[in-house]
Amino acid sequence: MIGGRGRVVASTWVPGAFGIEGFGAEGFGVAWVDLEDGPRVQVLVAGAAPAAGTPGAVAVRVLEGVDLPVFSAESA
Repeated sequence: MIGGRGRVVASTWVPGAFGIEGFGAEGFGVAWVDLEDGPRVQVLVAGAAPAAGTPGAVAVRVLEGVDLPVFSAESA
């Protein structure tokens, strides 16, 4: 499983529905994140697309039976 703390390398906002109920009905963020303990991964973003360098964590969320890695920024 993909997960752990990391920092955003780059991100973007996709202005369309994600297609799984409960996530991104009005659009969604996608980011490349360098994990502290591993590789650079492409993940969905909880909330708006974060700026490069934003710290946070990647955790797997199960939506409609699908395991999806999602980045959440640290609270300031």
